[in-house]
Amino acid sequence: MSNEYEDETSPSLLKELSSINDQVSSLPKWRQLLAVFKNLILHRVFLSDFERQLVTRIANDSDFISKYSKPIKIIYDEGHELTLSYFHYAPSKIRKTILFVHGLAGQTTQFEYILKDLIGKDIELISIDLPGFGNSKRKFNASYKNYFKESHSNETMIQVESSVSAFLQKIRPTPDTLSRIIELVLQKLSINEVSIVSHSYGTHIANKLLKKVKINEWILLSPPSFTGIDHRSRWLTVFIWFPILFHLFRSIDRLDGLNSTSLNRYIWTGNSPDLGTLFKQLKQFRWNLDTDSTAYLRYIQSLKLNQLNDLDNIDVKSIDIFVGSNDKVTPPSASRRTAEYLRGKNHQVGLTELKECSHSIMLDRKVELTSSVVQKLVH
Repeated sequence: MSNEYEDETSPSLLKELSSINDQVSSLPKWRQLLAVFKNLILHRVFLSDFERQLVTRIANDSDFISKYSKPIKIIYDEGHELTLSYFHYAPSKIRKTILFVHGLAGQTTQFEYILKDLIGKDIELISIDLPGFGNSKRKFNASYKNYFKESHSNETMIQVESSVSAFLQKIRPTPDTLSRIIELVLQKLSINEVSIVSHSYGTHIANKLLKKVKINEWILLSPPSFTGIDHRSRWLTVFIWFPILFHLFRSIDRLDGLNSTSLNRYIWTGNSPDLGTLFKQLKQFRWNLDTDSTAYLRYIQSLKLNQLNDLDNIDVKSIDIFVGSNDKVTPPSASRRTAEYLRGKNHQVGLTELKECSHSIMLDRKVELTSSVVQKLVH
């Protein structure tokens, strides 16, 4: 990863943030926990000194994402007005359209490296920040306002926040409802034929879209199992009723900073961390801070995976699956089962397992993955 991070952050900044992380995470746990309770009581939010530095030094989205981001307003089926943030690059000459679908707690910026490499190739690019995530936020905590770079005006963000908050209170964010949102956006843009790149839970959302819109190519990144499993648990039920406990749980997990358990489930750190690994840790940690706990719980409350038979009778010209060999969230075995099932339905399916790669596949193997995905989409 010699030059992969230099266009966004300098090695000196990476080292500086790492030093701050080490200082804060080395404090006695009781002092860190005291800070958690103090900030939750006073501000209903917890940001350590390290986290404050991180969110002010690394934006939640880049200038590239901001440049092509704009709001779009749709009317959902029950008459609910919904304003979302979406990325839209539309060249003067368009030979195909590619739709990107992020996963649970994801956002458009996670596809940034692939999006950048597709610019200038006569390809229309669309990525929607689904309700509650990215710049389609449910609500801003006042304590966060000075720390987050936004792609839109304050007036637009107020419209986004109010409509998203109302939508999530009334409509369950399931693969069916979320795919319907995407369908309505495509209809408003007069788009009826796309290729899809989907990540994690976004593959199950995209799956529901396959029978509503003409799909030419489908690239699945780190797809979950198609098991039909309901993921709600007793603990999650408690968190749903008392969201502040979930926020506390997340805050406690972050006490270890760049060595936190949740962070290291998503990225491959290897045995000898270098600047490239540090960049990945900081980037993923930054994305984690951008996740709204209440919106996340609303999705978890409605989370039920599709079944393999949801892949029946789909008309897609080509299907390719990419997964990290070290993915602990959606293990390679899930991708193998999905590929085997689709091949049994006479689909030509490519399956690539990327070594030394975990769930955050766009970070862990961004050069190799971006090159492979772009090569499959540009022909």
